[in-house]
Amino acid sequence: MSSSLALEAQRMVREAAQPIPAGETVKGQLRRAARALGYGDGDWHITYAWYGRAGSWSATAFEELRSRYSVWKARQSANADAEKQKLAVLYLAMADRLEANDAEFHRDDVAALLAMARRLGVAAKQTE
Repeated sequence: MSSSLALEAQRMVREAAQPIPAGETVKGQLRRAARALGYGDGDWHITYAWYGRAGSWSATAFEELRSRYSVWKARQSANADAEKQKLAVLYLAMADRLEANDAEFHRDDVAALLAMARRLGVAAKQTE
């Protein structure tokens, strides 16, 4: 395996360890990356990739890591989309409450909340 593939393996493993809380040890980061990618704690794949020593891996081992990373990335994306949807619903509910309370007084706030919901990809109702 070339050094560029070793760097790619390192990037994938380190990204899977994110977010890193302040003060966390490298061992903790390795454990988080292993769990995120479906490996056992202390798996050699994670350790070798983390330290950029994946140059001697077989193509099969590298493709397994790449496949696990793709699954993890897709799961992360789905979680982010679900969070965006929850936020958009919250913004719309807040806009409805403000509008019901005093539409004229809260006009700017309602417009801002609806704009945020639209930015999150949710079709917001049109204000009159």
